[in-house]
Amino acid sequence: PPQQLLATMPTSSTLQGAPAVAPTMAWRRSNGTLRRSAGGSRFVRAGVAAGCLVLLLRLVAPGVFVGMGRNSKGSPERRRAATAATATAEVPTEVAAADTISEGEPLHVLVAGAGVGGLALANALDRLPNIKVTVLEKTSEFKRFGGPIQLASNAMQNLKELDAEMYGQIASKATWTGNLTNGIKDGIRSEWYAMFDLKSPAADRSMPFTCVVE
Repeated sequence: PPQQLLATMPTSSTLQGAPAVAPTMAWRRSNGTLRRSAGGSRFVRAGVAAGCLVLLLRLVAPGVFVGMGRNSKGSPERRRAATAATATAEVPTEVAAADTISEGEPLHVLVAGAGVGGLALANALDRLPNIKVTVLEKTSEFKRFGGPIQLASNAMQNLKELDAEMYGQIASKATWTGNLTNGIKDGIRSEWYAMFDLKSPAADRSMPFTCVVE
């Protein structure tokens, strides 16, 4: 209720260094009723705006108000603060980097994940000179989960060109499915929801068929 409001504003700002707000009547009593003073309202708004401006300037430029107060020259602490604020503007230093990749400065490649793609990439990069490869994998050991690993025709072709010996090891353990009937079934009904041809695209390009590896 207006009766519980203070009749005057504080005589000084709570912000250090902010200009003091002159005492003014924010409310006046007329015929037993408290009425708001228009002049007081203007003073209140001006005081709040000035305080906000001072606070903003203190945040943006801390050294602006150093030295304000009773002593125009400022205390030693404030002078030291001003010096420290000025000294914070340092010229960024440039980190020297090698312009060329060499045996002494190899290119370090991080491969995230030791899956089929990650291991194939690491294997290919490891054959190139002046490249250091690190494979990152959160699993500490190989564990079987889900179904078998499926390798499509283009994946098998890439592995064949990358490492013929590795391709031979995979092919010896593979179950070829690309030359069979392929589609989508639910495992209960005999009809196919959809069917797709994996044999013709591989045969037309002389690529290995799609396979799965247990």
